[in-house]
Formats: sequence, C-alpha cells, structure tokens
Amino acid sequence: MHERERGEQRFGAAAQAAEWDARYGERDRAMWSGRPNGRLAAEVADLTPGRALDVGCGEGADAIWLARRGWTVTAIDISDVAVGRAREASELALYGGRYWFRTSDLCRVKGVRDDRVISANAR
Repeated sequence: MHERERGEQRFGAAAQAAEWDARYGERDRAMWSGRPNGRLAAEVADLTPGRALDVGCGEGADAIWLARRGWTVTAIDISDVAVGRAREASELALYGGRYWFRTSDLCRVKGVRDDRVISANAR
C-alpha cells in the first residue's frame, strides 16, 4: 500500500468531514434549496411507505419530505454542520416525526435496518 493510500484510509473520513463542514460553514443559510430531489419524489410517489435510509442527507430535505409521506427515515451525513441544519429544518417544518439525523462516516454505518435505500448523495 502506498503511503498516500494509507494516509487517506486513516484520515480520509476526518478530512472529508472537515471539508464538508467548511463548505457548509461558508454560508450562514442553507447550501441547498430545501426542496426534495425531483427524481426521488417521482420514484417514490407510488411506493408504500416503509423505512428509508438517506445517505449523504445534507440539510435534510429528502428525509423530511419522505417522513411527511409516512416513511420512517434514518438520515446520515458526514458533516456535523449539515446534520445540525437538517435537525433545524425538521423543527422549522413543524413535523415531529419519523426521522433521525446522525453524523457518521458513510462507509462505517452500523445499526441501521431499512427496507430500501432511497436517497444516496455521497460524494
């Protein structure tokens, strides 16, 4: 294994988390539109709600949209800043609900049991 590969493997998640926190931190307001992904909405519209996993949830628009339609959602992002904004957005949406936001290295997600992976926005 090359030195760089070892370094990326060892520090990759922390470096990526810091990079995404910095990106989100550059703006006082939302980085994204706050609207759900159009393709997600089209694909899910006729499905019976179940459990969903939103990987790379960002500021939570997809998770909130799914929960409002009866889905139970676990939403995960590597950025603490993004997850904080997702939690704030869920409170502002006045929907007390069926979603949980967590910060996690997306490659090491454990303890999540879902029917379908619905939204994957990991970069």
